[in-house]
Amino acid sequence: MKKRRRNGASSVFWDGGGDGDTTTRRGAPPSWDEWVTGAAQASVYGDERDARSRVRTLTDHALRGGSGELSDTLGDKLVAAVAGCWQRGWQPADLTHVIGRQLKADHRKVLADVVALDAVTYVYSAHADPGWLAQVDAVTPDVAPPDRPGLLAHWTAAHHDTESAIATAVETLGLLWRLPTQPRLCPPPSEWGHTPRSSGPADRPAAARAADPKITQRVRALLAKAESTDFPEEAEAFTAKAQELIARHAIDQAMLDAGAEQPGRGTAGRRLLVDDPYAKAKSLLLNQIVAANRCSCVWHPDLSISTVFGQTGDLDAVELLFTSLLTQATASMVTAGRSLGASGRERSFRQSFLVAFASRIGERLQEATASAVDAARERHGDDVLPVLADSEAAAEAARTDAFPRLRTQRISTSNHHGWIAGQAAADAARLGPDAAINAG
Repeated sequence: MKKRRRNGASSVFWDGGGDGDTTTRRGAPPSWDEWVTGAAQASVYGDERDARSRVRTLTDHALRGGSGELSDTLGDKLVAAVAGCWQRGWQPADLTHVIGRQLKADHRKVLADVVALDAVTYVYSAHADPGWLAQVDAVTPDVAPPDRPGLLAHWTAAHHDTESAIATAVETLGLLWRLPTQPRLCPPPSEWGHTPRSSGPADRPAAARAADPKITQRVRALLAKAESTDFPEEAEAFTAKAQELIARHAIDQAMLDAGAEQPGRGTAGRRLLVDDPYAKAKSLLLNQIVAANRCSCVWHPDLSISTVFGQTGDLDAVELLFTSLLTQATASMVTAGRSLGASGRERSFRQSFLVAFASRIGERLQEATASAVDAARERHGDDVLPVLADSEAAAEAARTDAFPRLRTQRISTSNHHGWIAGQAAADAARLGPDAAINAG
């Protein structure tokens, strides 16, 4: 064994040498656990040469008859690493997103198998969180992994190469180990049915305040029309009507909840995944939607994830609007770029377009929300204003509790044509009451 010191910390590695021969070494050979740990640690430290050497050694021993034992060890360590991520605040959807973003599609497939194996321990629990199980289903579509002894053979069949399969599993393990801790947005499976040791605004069990299914259906129908029309004016009007409908329902629900004993009752957190390219510009669009719906959010540029805080129904609305508006923005961006030829496909044009679209659509959404607030004041009187202020303050407090140290970040644009086209795409329609379209 060799002890190597890296960045002031001691780590134990086996000096396998890559030849797979342990008969000439003094003492007992390292266990499979030590072999895998050494390879994953080398991956964590970015020592590619060392990691490759250790993977070759693992491959050699696996091909000499140790495949089942190695598969057991890899399965155990990966499942334990995933469970550790749940304890550190990660959830299935954002963990899969980050693995795919920082590594490759093959690593996501390995993770899907491991998440499915881990889920066997809790999927039938009476205390299982339906939202968590929905994420598991989403990231493990049609996944039926074998038991641990058959994992390596399963991965080898997919890679057509045992060494590549082991390397992918080891690299996935290394990244799972080094992922940072995230604020807990809900209890992990290990704590289902148990009272958490602490309960701040971000991890307190939220009172379910989901949107009325009828309202959600009408909103989805409006957004579907906005996505399908070829006319920007119609798309904007449909979207504005959807936002106004969302806002009116949220205000009515907030008034019903105003007598709650706990301030901020029902405040929850949710991570939304923001994919490349132009993730930073897309996060600005999400921020505008969040602000129009009295929520609060934090953008994680290294992870390409936004964490949004607010009432459960408001979070549902934000997610719906973000998906729809991103679809509309992308379609408009491609259409606007065609008229400019090659320059319309440049990164500077597309980023400027998306930033301008986000900026202007934020104003449009705020106008729709203001219209809903005015209508609510006619129904409920001025008492509606402090209720809405309390809801917004609760979302802000939950964000501060989860992320006490934040900094702002600016996004610049450099393409005038992209900015003008983005503004035009978001500003093509009048979004006042006369532009509203009646929901069916």
